[in-house]
Amino acid sequence: MSRLWSFAATGSTPYFDDVEAALYSNANGRVRFRDGKTGTIRFVFNVQNVRDLASVRHLHVTFRDAGRLPDRGRVDAVLKKVNVTSGNIDNVVGISSDSVTAEPDQFRTAKSVSLPDDEIPLNDESHYYYIVVTLERNNAETQNPTVLGVSLNAGV
Repeated sequence: MSRLWSFAATGSTPYFDDVEAALYSNANGRVRFRDGKTGTIRFVFNVQNVRDLASVRHLHVTFRDAGRLPDRGRVDAVLKKVNVTSGNIDNVVGISSDSVTAEPDQFRTAKSVSLPDDEIPLNDESHYYYIVVTLERNNAETQNPTVLGVSLNAGV
């Protein structure tokens, strides 16, 4: 799989409410909850300057969380598209850390999720694209879900 576009989590744009609540930290090349904080953090990656948008086939997210263990955090990412004429926003494809099985306390990369056939190829003449990543944490004593970055990849 070839990476056509990528973005570090530290360069993403957080939702205003999450900034106001001082929920997140974007130090050390990652986005995560501040120590002792719980709730939901949302941030946006604007998809721009993709090397070959028509060749994109996969959404890929690098993160750490405790997977499906009880009372743990969660990471979700959704590629969205905005119709340039109507302004309608639709989901293209999403990925969740709930679908990844791994040992706690280890970085892992969510397996890349393939774009649906009816969304290929992505078209920057008819749509704008962005990715929304959501972190959830309901217990400050458990592992802190962390995102390093996202990418759009080519491949079979």
